[in-house]
Amino acid sequence: MFDLPPKSTIKQFVGQMLGGRQMHHEMDKKEDGHNWTITKTTNKKNDLDLVFRWSHCLGHLQCKHRDCPQFLHLGSLNKIEWDGFFISQLLLGVGPPSKSTLACSYCKRTLVCVNTCDAHIYYVLPRNKDTIRACIHIGTHAHLVGKRTCKETFKIVKQLIRVEMM
Repeated sequence: MFDLPPKSTIKQFVGQMLGGRQMHHEMDKKEDGHNWTITKTTNKKNDLDLVFRWSHCLGHLQCKHRDCPQFLHLGSLNKIEWDGFFISQLLLGVGPPSKSTLACSYCKRTLVCVNTCDAHIYYVLPRNKDTIRACIHIGTHAHLVGKRTCKETFKIVKQLIRVEMM
C-alpha cells in the first residue's frame, strides 16, 4: 500500500521532484511495466464519501505471429511490449475479443494469454481533490515486466519510498 499525492497538487509535487518535468498521475499502474484492465469504479457507498476503484493485471501475454518484427529481429516472440487496453482479464490460451485495442507493440496484431495473473490494484479516492489518495497492490506478477518501464519513473518511485521512510 502506498499514498499518491492529492490530484490538486500532483503537477506541483511531481514538478518539484523532477525539476519541472511531468509524469502520469497514476504512476502506480501506467508505468509499472504490466498491462492492466481499465480501472473500474465500484458503487459502494460510505459515510466518508470515498470512492473505490480497482483494476486487474491482464496476465502473461505473447504475440503469436512469426512474421512479427520482434521475432524476425531477435528470434523470439514478443512477451512484454503491448499497446492498447481491454476491460477485463483474458482467458488462458485466448486472445482479446474484437472490441479490444490490445495488440503487439511491434506488429500491431493480436496476442494470446499464455498465463493468468492474480495481481490486483485498488484505489481509495476521496472526493476532495486536496486529500492524499491510497493505492493498494495485492498479488504477485509471475511474468516479465515490459522494457518500456521508464527508468526515470523508477527513480521517482525510489525517491517517494525514501521520503516515506524518513
